[in-house]
Amino acid sequence: MKNRNVLLILVFFLSFLQAYAIDCDEDKSYPDWRSSQGPIRDQDTIGWCYAFTASDLLTDFMNRNPDHRPKKLSNLDFTKKENMVSPMSGAVAVENGVLELSSTMKMNYDIDKTFSYEKVLENNIKLEKSQKDYNETCRNDCQHDCLYSYIHNLDYSHLKCDFFQSRSKDLPEIVKLFKKVEELDKKQRLDIGKYQRITMGGNAELILDYYIRSGFSLESQFPTDNFKAEDRLSQISHEFSLAFGTAKSKEQALCSGYELYKELCPNCTQTFEDIKPILEKSLNPQKSALYELTNNDQFKFNLSKSSKIDIKKFSYQEESELSEKRKNIDEGLTKGIVGIGYDISNILSLNKGGHASTLVGKKCIQGQEHYILRNSWGSQACEAEKKEIILGRIETAASEQEVAKKYSGCMSICNDMPTKIENSFSLFSQDDPKKVLEKKECKNSCYNKNKDELSQKFGTYECDKIGYYFIESEKILNATSSAQYLVPKN
Repeated sequence: MKNRNVLLILVFFLSFLQAYAIDCDEDKSYPDWRSSQGPIRDQDTIGWCYAFTASDLLTDFMNRNPDHRPKKLSNLDFTKKENMVSPMSGAVAVENGVLELSSTMKMNYDIDKTFSYEKVLENNIKLEKSQKDYNETCRNDCQHDCLYSYIHNLDYSHLKCDFFQSRSKDLPEIVKLFKKVEELDKKQRLDIGKYQRITMGGNAELILDYYIRSGFSLESQFPTDNFKAEDRLSQISHEFSLAFGTAKSKEQALCSGYELYKELCPNCTQTFEDIKPILEKSLNPQKSALYELTNNDQFKFNLSKSSKIDIKKFSYQEESELSEKRKNIDEGLTKGIVGIGYDISNILSLNKGGHASTLVGKKCIQGQEHYILRNSWGSQACEAEKKEIILGRIETAASEQEVAKKYSGCMSICNDMPTKIENSFSLFSQDDPKKVLEKKECKNSCYNKNKDELSQKFGTYECDKIGYYFIESEKILNATSSAQYLVPKN
C-alpha cells in the first residue's frame, strides 16, 4: 500500500510537470509584438547584448507610447532601422567606466548613496602613488610574502626573510607603506566590486536608467552595422589615442580626430568647428574620445520633460520558482516586450555564458507553450545556431543514444574525411583548404537530408522567416536570471 501511494504521488508529480510544459491552448490569443519591431540587428563579435536589449526595449516603448517620445522624434517610425535607439552610447559609457548610478539603482543594489565612479578613480590615483612610494623605498629587494606574514602575525619561519636584517633601519617605513598600499587596494577592490556587481557582463537595466536620465542616440547617427566587429571599434579607439599622441601640433591631432569621427558617425552633419570642443576634451589622457563623441549632448535626444518611465525589474536566484518568473514575464508581455538575462547554454548555443535578449510574445505550438525570442545576432542566426547545436549533439550522442545511430553513418563518413596536406617534408601539419571545404559540405549535406527529423529528435527550437526563435517556455524560465520591461509611471 505504501509503495502504491508513492507511485501515485510520483505519477501526480510527473503529470504536473507535463501539464506545466504544455500548458497552452491552440485557440487562445497570446501577445505577439513582432510586427511592431524594427529589423533584427547583429552585434557580431562585440559583447553588447545587454546594450542591444536595452535599446530594443526603449525603442519599443517609444513606439507604443507616443506621448513619451522626444519632441523632435514625435513623428518618427520606430520600426525603421535608422530610427531605432543605437546601443553604442550606452555600451561605450559602461566600458569606459563613466556611467554613474542613479540613487534608485544604488538603493536597489544596496550601495551607499555617496558612492560614485569618480571616487573610485580618485582612490586609484592614491593607490598608484602609494605603490610607487613603496617600490621606490623597497628598491626591489622587499620580500612581500615575509612582509604580509609579519604584519598579519602569521608564521613565516618556513620563509627565508633575509631582508628583515638587511633593511632593519628602514623596516618601519616599509611596513607603514605596505600597510597603506594594502588598505587602499582593499578599498579599491570593494568599490570596484560594487560597480561591477551591476556592470560586469552588461546590465540592460543600467543602460535603460542611463538613457532615461541622460538621453540616447539613434542608428541614423551611430549605425551599429558599420562597427559590429569588435576589433574595428578597438582600432578606432586606438587610432584616436595614436592621433592625439603622435601629432606634431594640437591642430593636427584635432584634424585626425575629426576624420575618425566622420567614420564613426557617417550621417552626422556637424562641422569641424562643431566637433572641435568635444575633441579638445579628449586631449586629456583620462578621457576617451570614443566616449566623448558618442555621449555628447549634440548627438543625444532627451525624453520629454513630462515623460516618466518606470523600469520594472526582477532578479532571480537558482531556487526561484518558475511560476514566479512566468508571472512577471507574462505580465510584462501584456504591455510590450520584455528583456531577460539568462544562461545561453543548450538554448541558443553550445557554449555556456550569460546573455541578454528580448521576449516579444508567446505562441502555442502543438499544445506546448513557447516564448518568441528576439536576439541580436542578425536575421540568419536562428537557423545557423540551430544547425550548429544539432550537429554538435549528433557528434556527442552518436555513441550513446539509439536515436543517433540512424545518422551516425553519414556523420561518421564526414568525420573520417582527412583534411591535412600530405607532405612528408613539412615539419608542421597543415589543413588543405579544399579538403576542409569538402568535409564541411559533407556535414551540411548530411544535416539537410535529415533536418526536420533531427530538429524533433534533438530538442532544438523553431525559427520564423524573419529570424525570431520559438523556444519552449520551460527552457527559457529555467535559464532566466533577470527580467525587465518599461511602463509609463503614474
